[in-house]
Parts: sequence; C-alpha cells; structure tokens
Amino acid sequence: MSKDSDFQQRSLLYGPPPKLVWLRIGNRTRQNLVRLITKHEQDIRALDADPFESILVLS
Repeated sequence: MSKDSDFQQRSLLYGPPPKLVWLRIGNRTRQNLVRLITKHEQDIRALDADPFESILVLS
C-alpha cells in the first residue's frame, strides 16, 4: 500500500508481483485511512486473488 507513484510505475513496468494498493488521496487522519481501507476490503482481497491484476487504485 502506498501513496507514491513510483510503485505504480514499477508495477506497470515489471507486472505482478508485487501487488499494489495505490492510495490516491490527500492527507488523511489515520482513522479516515483505516475507514477507506476497510470499506474496500473486498476489492483488496479480489486484487490478491487475481493473478493478472497488479494495481488497485483507491481515491
């Protein structure tokens, strides 16, 4: 999980692994960040299970 674009660029260049959950958000409190991740738990699990997908963008 990262807010940095360099991980996204690496994932596009080399493909999976690693899997990346890219947080395209501004500064957030820890509580808001946990809420966002929890809200997208099923999407994160689906990314992990899919051998062809390497990036999930949360915004």
